[in-house]
Amino acid sequence: MFKRSTVCLFLILCAGTALWGQDLVLEYTDGFMELKAGSGWEELMIGDSVPADAVVRLSDGIAEFSSGNQRIILNNEGVFLLRDLLEASGEVASWGIGRMVGNRISALTGEKQQSTEAVMGVRGAAQDSEEIQWMDWEGEEDPLAKAQGLLDQGLFDEAIEVYQDALAAAFEPAEKSELSYRIAQTHVLAGRSGQGFRILADIQPDPAGGWYEDYVLLYGSLLMESLAFRQAAELFEVYLRNGRGGAGEQMVHYLAYFCYDKLGRSENARQALVSAVRLGSDTDLGVKAEKLLQKNY
Repeated sequence: MFKRSTVCLFLILCAGTALWGQDLVLEYTDGFMELKAGSGWEELMIGDSVPADAVVRLSDGIAEFSSGNQRIILNNEGVFLLRDLLEASGEVASWGIGRMVGNRISALTGEKQQSTEAVMGVRGAAQDSEEIQWMDWEGEEDPLAKAQGLLDQGLFDEAIEVYQDALAAAFEPAEKSELSYRIAQTHVLAGRSGQGFRILADIQPDPAGGWYEDYVLLYGSLLMESLAFRQAAELFEVYLRNGRGGAGEQMVHYLAYFCYDKLGRSENARQALVSAVRLGSDTDLGVKAEKLLQKNY
C-alpha cells in the first residue's frame, strides 16, 4: 500500500490538467528522493524527469514535482505512486482553491506592502502608534517598498534577495516572521510552491500582524491541497476565533467548508457555508456557498 497522507498537491493558479503520459520534473527537494528502478532504487536529482506511473521514495524533507503549471509536493517521507497522487488531486483541483487563493495573492503584488510590525533598525515613530513605518538605513530604501517594486516587474528572485537581506538584519520576532512570510509568498508566486510550503510550515505568525490573514489563506490552501484537512481546519478556526473580520473572512469560511466536509463534520460544514453567505450573498463566493447549501443541505 503506497502512502497517500500529507502530500501537497498544489495547483498554482489553475484547476490542473491530466498528466497521463507526461513526464514530471523534480523541481525541488531538501531531502533524499529516489526512483524505483527494477528491484532497486536510483537517486533523483533536481531537474530529473520521471513518468507519471513512477514509484518514488522520499527520505526526510520535502520534494516538488511539476508538469506545466501543475505541482505535486511530497512533504512526508514514504513510498509514493505518482499516478495515485495525480488521481487524488482531481477532486481538490475541482474546488478551484489554488486559483482562488493564488489570484488573491497575485493581486496583492500590485498593492503597496506595508508592515504592521515593529520597525527594523532605528525607529522613527512611537511604538504604540497605530501605523509604524519601516525606516531607511542611512538613506537606503524601505526594504518592503524596494521588494514591492521588484515584484511589480516580476523579478521574484531579486525581491527574495531583498527580503533575505532584511531578514538577516532583523532582530524582532515579529519582523522575522513577516519577512519569512514575504519570502514564502514570493516563492509560491514564482511557481516554487515546495520552497514556499517549507517556509510557511515553520512560521509562528502573530494574529495581530497585517499579513496574518493572507498567511492563513495561503498556508491553509496548501494544507488542503496536501489533503491535510484537519490541520487546515484548525488553522482556520484559530483565525476565526481571533475575530479579525477582514476581507478574507468569507474565503476562510468557504475553505473551511471543504475541510469539515472531508472530515465528516456535516454541521460544521453547513455552518461554514451559512457564515460565508451571511458575509455577502451577492459576492462570487457567497453565490457559490448558497449553491452548495441548496445542493447538500
